[in-house]
Amino acid sequence: AELVASVGINWTLGPVADVNSAPDNPVIGVRSFGATPALVARHVVAAVEGTQAAGVAACVKHFPGHGDTTVDSHVGLPTVGADLPGALAPFRAAVDAGAATVMTGHLLVPGYGTLPATLNPALTTGLLREAWGFDGVVISDALEMGAIAGPVGIGEGAVLAVLAGVDALCLGGDQDGEPIADAARDALVAAVRSGRLPESRLAEASAQVRALASRYPARP
Repeated sequence: AELVASVGINWTLGPVADVNSAPDNPVIGVRSFGATPALVARHVVAAVEGTQAAGVAACVKHFPGHGDTTVDSHVGLPTVGADLPGALAPFRAAVDAGAATVMTGHLLVPGYGTLPATLNPALTTGLLREAWGFDGVVISDALEMGAIAGPVGIGEGAVLAVLAGVDALCLGGDQDGEPIADAARDALVAAVRSGRLPESRLAEASAQVRALASRYPARP
């Protein structure tokens, strides 16, 4: 955190809070702190507190937990395994420790409907914000990943994510970012003009991001 802050970076997309409990998980691997909820939660809280003490906003990912899955969300839509309470434990601990931001995963959670977490208000708003009281910034995982771009497309994914309670959209990590950002912007504008997306939801998301920037100003 001190190193990234020294070059003007004020937000880091870590730590990973996934419990890597599926032996054949194809994507999380050594990014996880471990395979048990208590161990991962302890290290995640330490990482959040240390990062933010250095003046950099931390981001716990990939809510509600990508560790107990056997599909890579870059290419398809994973389903979270049976131990949802264990997967959630490090995220809840991070929220309680004051994590500034949370990144949603493109993950299907049995019992929470047919939409992945990034597009699912029952998880992003209902569980994270209303049940847990999280009041920071929610950012999506990259919308060009196969789990979103394949079934619904980047533009529709942007609209559904913002409607679900996401405040910031991650775009362009795997592809040329500018046309992807344009597609997301155009879809959001069209959704507002049609009345499908309340302009107040965009204003709320914008206010969340501005508050984050104010709380964690970049070093000159």
